[in-house]
Amino acid sequence: MRAFLFIIAVSFVLSGCASFEEAYHLDREFGEASQATWDQQIAYPEAPYADNVPETLSGITAEEVMSVHNETFAEAPTEVDVFQLGIETE
Repeated sequence: MRAFLFIIAVSFVLSGCASFEEAYHLDREFGEASQATWDQQIAYPEAPYADNVPETLSGITAEEVMSVHNETFAEAPTEVDVFQLGIETE
């Protein structure tokens, strides 16, 4: 029984040493997620390219797109009471 417990204890101790490879990868990739979130906070990341002339749509296609855009905002939005608990008050 002592030999069995000794083997388990030694395996626990040695399993802690096996994580050096993982720690190396963690240290190498440390900060990548925080750098990605920092980059996402930039309001207009394409600012250096703002002087370039964008590619345009042909007039017929742009006219159709703008008519759909204007039709979606033609109606006033309906007011919805989002705090409903199933109780009708009139």
